[in-house]
Amino acid sequence: MKKSIEFKNLLFSKKEIKDLVYLAFSNYGITKTTHLVDDLKDLGFSYATKAGISISIEDLKVPPTKQDFFTFCF
Repeated sequence: MKKSIEFKNLLFSKKEIKDLVYLAFSNYGITKTTHLVDDLKDLGFSYATKAGISISIEDLKVPPTKQDFFTFCF
């Protein structure tokens, strides 16, 4: 028997999203699940764009002078 997916107006954790995708796949197959995941991705990018959130690999690089800075300060 197929378990229906009910509307939830709340924040989803990583585990809850995983469970949702599993439930969709188990009940509705790969095609509908693919559409669901695509829509979730678009929704996430839409809100990230509106919030102005971005990350680049350049944001993660540690400058070589960081060690010199900490040595100077302490």
